[in-house]
Amino acid sequence: MDVLFLHGALGTEDQVKPFLPFLKNIGKVHHFNFKGHGGRPLEGELLIEDMIDQTLQYCQEHNLNEISIFGYSLGGYVGTCLALKRPSLVQRLFTYGTRYQWNVDVADKETQLLIPEKIKVKVPKFARYLEKLHGNEWPMLVEKTARLLSFLGHNDQLSLEAFNELSCPFTVAVGDRDSIVSLEKNYEISKAAKNGSFIVLPKTEHPIEKVDHKTLGTFLAQFQQ
Repeated sequence: MDVLFLHGALGTEDQVKPFLPFLKNIGKVHHFNFKGHGGRPLEGELLIEDMIDQTLQYCQEHNLNEISIFGYSLGGYVGTCLALKRPSLVQRLFTYGTRYQWNVDVADKETQLLIPEKIKVKVPKFARYLEKLHGNEWPMLVEKTARLLSFLGHNDQLSLEAFNELSCPFTVAVGDRDSIVSLEKNYEISKAAKNGSFIVLPKTEHPIEKVDHKTLGTFLAQFQQ
């Protein structure tokens, strides 16, 4: 079965490349950049529904009728929404570092970190990294990402009850040192799903770039079999 990788907020499709050697025997791995990421233009706002539509469009263009999704962070959130919307398309779902339960306080905390001028002054290395990934328009992408997270804080798309409707095999993976995602809440999410499972990666922080590629890649490969 083909695997479709969905990258995280402010990330790109290149986030999946370190895991490709571990997935070479399970089928073709697809990946693309959401609009506004990796140099792709973006008109209007970042919206979850639009990101779902972009994923569906990619599947249609590549004749993908049954897929397994590997979603990182916000990509996992989008993939989960898609699995609930199109269960016949998404046959398996594996997410890493995804925050599922949003509220106003959580969104406010996250958006305070997404102010371009503060990033330039306080973490210039990160600013240069974002420019490398997304070009000169990265400040606009950061601002639109902040507004998307603020929207989720007021309009969370995934209630705990929604996961009762998720019928496909579903693995929730979290790093034990993730400062963004709650292990307890994501475990609760995995238990709410009919075919959910939960994995904790030891000595692992949130950024996928800091994950041990072999460890996560092996879990991914096993999940696809």
